[in-house]
Amino acid sequence: VDTDNDGAPDECDAACISLGMAADTDDDNDGYSDADELAAGTNPLVNSSLPLDTDGDFISNVTDTDDDNDGITDADDAFSLIAIGDY
Repeated sequence: VDTDNDGAPDECDAACISLGMAADTDDDNDGYSDADELAAGTNPLVNSSLPLDTDGDFISNVTDTDDDNDGITDADDAFSLIAIGDY
């Protein structure tokens, strides 16, 4: 939920303020949102601290619903880290 519509979920808003992060959604400019990095356990202020992202879509595997970007959600995908055609 993002009640203030700033692009960061409410749970990140409090964490971002306490971490001293700016209002933009990707403070270290690494392509991953601060909220995504916090969820994945990486540092949203250090651009070399990158979350696992199997399909390279700049959505960490922690928050990505389709880790292999094959159009089948992980919940329905028997091989959620292997794209169709890569079997």
